[in-house]
Amino acid sequence: MSGEHVEGGAKLLTGEELKREARALRRASLWFAARHNLFLVAPAILTFLTTALLIFAALKLLQWILDTFYLVNPGLWWILGAPTPTLTGLSVPLTATSLALALAAIPIIHVAAKFIYFLYLLVFAKILVKPIPEGYYPYTPANPIVRQFILNATITGTFLSFFGEGPWARAELSRIMYKALGARLGKGVFPATILDPWMVEIGDGTTMGAYSCVAGHAIEGDRIMFARAKIGKNCVLGFRSLVWPGAELGDRVIIGTYSMVPKGAKLPSNTVWVGAPVKLVKKLDEKEGSEQEKKEVAQQR
Repeated sequence: MSGEHVEGGAKLLTGEELKREARALRRASLWFAARHNLFLVAPAILTFLTTALLIFAALKLLQWILDTFYLVNPGLWWILGAPTPTLTGLSVPLTATSLALALAAIPIIHVAAKFIYFLYLLVFAKILVKPIPEGYYPYTPANPIVRQFILNATITGTFLSFFGEGPWARAELSRIMYKALGARLGKGVFPATILDPWMVEIGDGTTMGAYSCVAGHAIEGDRIMFARAKIGKNCVLGFRSLVWPGAELGDRVIIGTYSMVPKGAKLPSNTVWVGAPVKLVKKLDEKEGSEQEKKEVAQQR
């Protein structure tokens, strides 16, 4: 197969071009796998070593407590049992009570280990996640911008999979995570889902409903575009609403449930929007809103 072929308006690659694309895809796969595995494995190893060190230190502390208080205070023996003489001194016997106390420490160790893992993930995310400039780029594995985008998205997704459910679905943890990845979050903003955090800016007091999403990229055929999404102060994003890249929301804008703000849309302040794409349904009283905000501030004081 040689030369360029056009069929139905689409360009077909030549044999040599296909080989180059295949080589680029293999290099991209190795590049991605190496960095993603580093992001997953290195924090896990460091967490294991740190947790083991903390357990060792805790055991040493416990031994010191026993040596200092327990052995000289027979009143505590009913808890762990009377010490028995050994070749190296006195030792505390393993009783049902002491075993129960040891087992009770397992959840504490689990929580501590997961929090340590979270901190290490933050460190490696800061190293591996690279912000991508605004603009349009060819969506091909040979493009280093695309490779970096996929790595960024995978790292963000890893955070969500580890800490997005159960007791780890804490608003403050998600806020720390997104800010570490480059999101600009105002006071009192606890995000739901943010794609491309380095492309997102949210003003003070804005509320993101459950499963709402703000995106900083969009794939359009064979191109991918990145644009900053800006949301003003005291806005509300309804349940499962979506804000596309390049959109700008003024202050005190309300987006309805299941609504979609299209790419590049400019929504003025003090308005309510509903639909996919959104349509203006109401203008809010600016004076009434400012008075209500003053009352809320006064109540907080």
